[in-house]
Amino acid sequence: MFSLPPMPPVKLTLPVIREFLHLQTSKKGRILLDIAWDWMNQYHRTQNLIRNADKYCVETEIDKRIPFKPKDAKAYSLIVPQFFSLAKHFSIACIENQEVQEITDCFKYANELAADVFKTIPTFMPRPTKHKDKALKFVQYWDDPVNCCPSLHITYSVLAYNIGKSIIPPNEFQPYEKNMGAMFSSVLYTKQHAVVDVIYGMICANKAFTKTFPKQEFDDLTSKFDQLQITYPDIPFSEIATQYHQESDSGLTLPELVNQEIVLSGKYQKLTHEECQQLIT
Repeated sequence: MFSLPPMPPVKLTLPVIREFLHLQTSKKGRILLDIAWDWMNQYHRTQNLIRNADKYCVETEIDKRIPFKPKDAKAYSLIVPQFFSLAKHFSIACIENQEVQEITDCFKYANELAADVFKTIPTFMPRPTKHKDKALKFVQYWDDPVNCCPSLHITYSVLAYNIGKSIIPPNEFQPYEKNMGAMFSSVLYTKQHAVVDVIYGMICANKAFTKTFPKQEFDDLTSKFDQLQITYPDIPFSEIATQYHQESDSGLTLPELVNQEIVLSGKYQKLTHEECQQLIT
């Protein structure tokens, strides 16, 4: 039986349209929009490539202990309007087109890194669908639970933090900073991602930022984890930070790291497409 997709909440729709149109008004804004087109191509193209392939289930016992909280979808669902709004700030704050191009190249390189992993190591996250949260319903309809590792929601948030904190006035950046911190809990509470996806999302951001801005210090946000732990007590921030630091200091490429963890460790079960579908409950 044909069913219509859920309508996106107004809070998602209006900011997206407004900020998208604003970016069209300047050359620097249009340069930044290339990130969105590249993301759609890299992410959704690889989703289609591996849709029916065998995939590694990224859920572990530590993920099963994290409760499902569909109402925490706010940060997850707002990433698109947040990205467009930040892009507007970036286009205003940057003096030269070259500065904007560097930001665009940074995000596009992150897309490239992630897509290399998506194509060679397809991953899947079990998804609970019995809830009434409209934002999460909308997200789940359009975003299949594949290509989980690395989490680009985490990658984009960490990159936006590192770029934004240096060029956007603190009073204007504070709301974004708060939402970026909430992204860590949002991707896990909504079961859109597993802990391993978060770790490699951070590493993906690290590699993209340090390649694009080698003279700038990268902030992995782990210094904020103690405070986030108080706000989100069910999220294993300590374990995330520990493994992140171990992995990021290894000197291996992102595909090598994910292959070592997902494929070679034996901790993750490889499932057929049909077996994955059975885990959407």
